[in-house]
Amino acid sequence: MSYLYASNKNKKIYMFSDTRVTFSDKEQDILFNILKKNSEDFENLKKLGIIKNVIINKNICIGSAGVLERFNELLKYIESNRIHDIESIKKKALEINIKYSDDTDFIIAFTSTTNKELYLVKDGQIILTDSCWIGSADTNRLFEQYKKISENIEEQKIDEDSFKKAIE
Repeated sequence: MSYLYASNKNKKIYMFSDTRVTFSDKEQDILFNILKKNSEDFENLKKLGIIKNVIINKNICIGSAGVLERFNELLKYIESNRIHDIESIKKKALEINIKYSDDTDFIIAFTSTTNKELYLVKDGQIILTDSCWIGSADTNRLFEQYKKISENIEEQKIDEDSFKKAIE
């Protein structure tokens, strides 16, 4: 299962993802047949995974969790039709999400000199958001715990620094 997290914070958009990929038996058979000339490629693909965020152009980045073919369908649509506008991409992502009964979700980031927007395409809707995640709920719980620990460490450091300054 994939995991992607995105945040629109301090006028910057951050997108993080894992690279692990899982295959159905059918997908694994097809890939093995394609790559069997060099089984090392197949083993590397299973071991190292794939990139789950794709930069479309200087303004748009898309991430996906779910069925890889659905993400490829969106990317093929964008490339074949030379799509560069955010509205068309959001519309097609939503269409794919609905068409396949929500088995693939998307995070779409859009930036311009005046605007930074982050969209979540999930559960048959498009949501403008400041932060979101898609994929593994278990991974998200672990990530949120890590963020809390990190924030607490930073707060403690600030408190220690303030205390040191106060007693000097």
